[in-house]
Amino acid sequence: MLAKILWYAFFLLAFVGYLVLAGLNQQRWAHSLTDSNRSIFSAQQFNIGLSLVPLIVFPWILTGFFDSSFLLLTLLAAEVGALLAYLLFFLVQATPKAISMQSVLSTYGVVRRRPWLLLGFYGLGLLFVLGYLGYASYIFFSFGGRTLDAVREVFTMNLVLFVVGTFLHICLIIGQIASPNVDDPTRHALFFTALFSALTTGVFLTVLVSLTGISPEAFALHAFGFDLGPFVPTVGLLSAYLLIMVLPYLFGLERRRRREADTYRKMREWAVRTIAVVEIPGQSDPDQLAQLRDAATEEADSLLASDPVAQAGLQIELAGDPAYLPVELQTLVEPYRAFRETDLRFLYLNFLRSFLDKVNEMSEEYVRASAQANWMDTYSRLATVYGGHFRDERQQFEKRLEEAQKRKVAAPLARALLAGATSVPAVVKYGGLLLDLIPQ
Repeated sequence: MLAKILWYAFFLLAFVGYLVLAGLNQQRWAHSLTDSNRSIFSAQQFNIGLSLVPLIVFPWILTGFFDSSFLLLTLLAAEVGALLAYLLFFLVQATPKAISMQSVLSTYGVVRRRPWLLLGFYGLGLLFVLGYLGYASYIFFSFGGRTLDAVREVFTMNLVLFVVGTFLHICLIIGQIASPNVDDPTRHALFFTALFSALTTGVFLTVLVSLTGISPEAFALHAFGFDLGPFVPTVGLLSAYLLIMVLPYLFGLERRRRREADTYRKMREWAVRTIAVVEIPGQSDPDQLAQLRDAATEEADSLLASDPVAQAGLQIELAGDPAYLPVELQTLVEPYRAFRETDLRFLYLNFLRSFLDKVNEMSEEYVRASAQANWMDTYSRLATVYGGHFRDERQQFEKRLEEAQKRKVAAPLARALLAGATSVPAVVKYGGLLLDLIPQ
């Protein structure tokens, strides 16, 4: 009995150590945005090692089960997924660092808008930790330790937590994939990140479903003389893939295209309105410029009031030196600089700030000219200079608007469909290999 208690104490020590390492790893990830891609790769390898602890180490401690083939196949699945993700990052010209920075921006926005989600996340995490510890203790003391029933129960419990945890992680990525503020190259990289997480989840979900006693033979489906039961896992995973990943991906591509077109349309409208003010010189030009300035200021204030990420971007822009920023904003400096020209919130806000600077400059010129005797001649010269400037801007915005309107989503959607159609059958087959190594 003493030996059993000591062995259980060893499990508790390993469990606490795992939680501490996971927490430290999360903190290190939050401050790794200025590191090289190689350091992020090392962090990813550390994440893979941590994920093996509940899948390999805990079953060994609780039941004595350890199979080197199961370990190698599990590790191989994670490493192949990471390697393929890096290759696809290269193809879409993105980096793991870009993914990390986009996640930081998205998380900040979600937490600032809905702080209760953060409390809910920590509460759910605490519930999972206590539930896992309680059920693992029950298995250890109730099943007599090293029995086939204990092995099956431990693996079922671990795989449930792994699948649920990875699914929540994928859902966070899906929220970014569907966002119109994410540029398409980053969206492609996010999609493939979620894809390979989903493939690993699919492998263990296949094992989990079989451990619960559900097998393809349970689906007695026959059509045209064929037994369709063996195809049910593949069809089920493929359907989940289409619903959970491909549809948000398509939604995000289309939302980005429309939001980008709308942004450049609004920019063009500001240029058109300014041209209309100065095109025909008149005594009311200073008043009209003041009205234009007030309207642009109201637009910028509305954007800042509705989006905490835009607020953070403005604070970073105005601070200059990150050392003067609050601590919670210092981790956003690198993401802001990386996406300053592609995130539509930053793009439009910085345009409005530049536009307001130009309008203020024009107002000062027109006010000075209004006190001169030859104010009409001066107004005409100012109209030539500023009118030419805003006509050039209007032309640039019209070109970008046309590019956004003509951009198609068919090609990236086809790649997404092809990736899922070719990967899901291999996932089901690989899950079967792992299942054969678990005592039944």
